Amino acid sequence: MSTRVVREKCWRPHRREIELSQQWGAPISLVSMVLLWATIFGLSGIAVAQSSDPLAQFLQDTQSLQAVFGQDVSDENGELIESSSGQFWLARPGRFRWQYSVPYHQLLVADGEQLWIYDEELAQVTVQPQSQVMSEAVGLLLAGESEVMDQFRVELMSDKTAETRYALRPRSEESGLERIELVFVGGLVQQMELWDKLGQITRLRFAEVELKASLAPELFRFIPPEGVDVIGVGGD
Repeated sequence: MSTRVVREKCWRPHRREIELSQQWGAPISLVSMVLLWATIFGLSGIAVAQSSDPLAQFLQDTQSLQAVFGQDVSDENGELIESSSGQFWLARPGRFRWQYSVPYHQLLVADGEQLWIYDEELAQVTVQPQSQVMSEAVGLLLAGESEVMDQFRVELMSDKTAETRYALRPRSEESGLERIELVFVGGLVQQMELWDKLGQITRLRFAEVELKASLAPELFRFIPPEGVDVIGVGGD
């Protein structure tokens, strides 16, 4: 396979970066948002009011998940900044495949050891140790060093017949996030909203959600296509 490997000491934010401005000015990238969603999916001990709550059942019982998604980013005035869509697959422990198909082709694959980010337009792959990238990205979002599950206050915002909505609020005052909202319908997660402290919103809408899906191991493996540049650690 003909790939050019470029070694770097640290991970570079991906160029398709949506800056969710934090109060100290540090950008939160699109990659960080994906990693945060994957981290929430990986939690099993986050405290909710009752074990029968949809959120508790989702976190405790779900070992795999696949869905298609639509993603919108709006500014503080409600103006649409960007729309995209694609499909994702997640499996415990620590594996996911997040594939954007509209308006550009971009792929993130976490195999449990490394995170691969492939930009088809740039013919470029970025690879880094998964644990390092996830801890840095989620730490940037939540501004804390404790376990992720300990950094949220979970609130039941509404519990209607057809819909249950939760707010996950960072305990740290230094977090760039105001809250994360999760919406469940019929026990299935249907929407995730990420609000920053300046009012910008990233909204993910899920469809064709399948829990406990039988996912092929090949989904969570990535081999760089021939001829692409491989940047980072672990590109051999």
